[in-house]
Amino acid sequence: MGLAVAGTPVKRQHRIEQIRHHIEGRKLVWFGNRATDGACLEDLPELSDIVGLVAPCTGVNSASTYCLESEWVRRVDLNTFDIDQNRGFEIANLHHHLFRLMSSPSVLLSYRPSEFLTALRYPCLATCQVWAMPHLQQQAFEYKPWVESEVDKLGITIIPWRHYSIFDWSNIHRDFGKQPLVLRGAKGSGGAKLALAEGKDAIHDFCETLDEGIVSASVFIEDNLPLSVNAVVFRDGQVYCALLSVQLIGLPECTRRRFGFCGNDFGAVVSLPESCIIELERATTVIGRWLGSVGYLGAFGIDFLYSDGNLFFTEVNPRFMASAPLASSLSLGLGETDVYLEHMAAFAGLEPHPGASIIERLGRVTTFPSQIMVYNRSSVTIGRADVDIAPSPGVAIVEEARTRVSIMQEAQMFKLLFSRSVVDANGRLLLDVAKVVRESTHRFVAGSNQLGANL
Repeated sequence: MGLAVAGTPVKRQHRIEQIRHHIEGRKLVWFGNRATDGACLEDLPELSDIVGLVAPCTGVNSASTYCLESEWVRRVDLNTFDIDQNRGFEIANLHHHLFRLMSSPSVLLSYRPSEFLTALRYPCLATCQVWAMPHLQQQAFEYKPWVESEVDKLGITIIPWRHYSIFDWSNIHRDFGKQPLVLRGAKGSGGAKLALAEGKDAIHDFCETLDEGIVSASVFIEDNLPLSVNAVVFRDGQVYCALLSVQLIGLPECTRRRFGFCGNDFGAVVSLPESCIIELERATTVIGRWLGSVGYLGAFGIDFLYSDGNLFFTEVNPRFMASAPLASSLSLGLGETDVYLEHMAAFAGLEPHPGASIIERLGRVTTFPSQIMVYNRSSVTIGRADVDIAPSPGVAIVEEARTRVSIMQEAQMFKLLFSRSVVDANGRLLLDVAKVVRESTHRFVAGSNQLGANL
């Protein structure tokens, strides 16, 4: 789906040539949650292999592809699946495949660090440059109470969380009473460790699901617009910011999770006050500099809430985000560098590419993309029906699970791409878009085979 843009492009090609100089003829390998994200690197001729957990990737230059989903015949919920907690033979095969790739001169780019990747990184030090942080260093930035307490010290407004030991869960009800609360674990992504709770029993039940020893609670800010931005911090603390988006959260047409991540709308941000966008870019830059000062390097994302004229920091995502490919497509249309190229530049020791402000770049875009992730909302694993899914006009269906692949609960069934905005000013799906989601879902699961949750 092409993007119409206007204005004078920045020399993206110059950035690519700089990075290629530092790759020095090695092959380039992408390893990520979604294999399809590897397509964002197709401008680099060195791209030789794309490896992912789900969403097999095809047709990207001459790159070879390997997807765990195809080996496993199963699509997992990426927001709860932990590769470091799995030791099956399929994971061993994935390890052996990556080991072979990394045993020859190569550069590996990863969606996020993991112990699984670290177990490959150091045995292959002589042959492979891993342009990602060691997992134990990166994991510190996954711990939300620490990060937000440091962000608070920077003078940036945060959600007024209060933190409790899970052994003191009853104190949450004592302190907040019967008002609706948002409860959160210390780690987690995609809304999997967030819940809206009312009453003592709901608080207790949520705390029982947590692996870590701390739970955070806050009043529910009901009228809000979730915002998100991809960024990169360099060794000298300079920060690159991509274009921002409105996050689609907890859409009942897509997920059963109240705060489940369901996609992004890059066009809905044009209705925001200019002061909000300027403050978001400023806050992202300040937070990025702090991240760099305490040892972080490369791509990250930040989520905010905009409510009643106020911008609240919600969390740092110390990795590439699911919105990065769409943000990259906007940058490509503008002829600019993107979050993937800048991440590589940061690890190559390059200076950040000078660029215009978010406000200036938004003014040059004439067509904005959106994406909607649709998940398996049933209580069991399902199998996709062997039927074609004809997309609606102006809509592309991508990353759909293939036939005979078991789709776990809350695993993504498919993604819808639009070349327009899909939500109203309050972040709710437009009526015609909601209809497309429902009809696409019906076609996808029509005659589906309920395979049983133990597959």
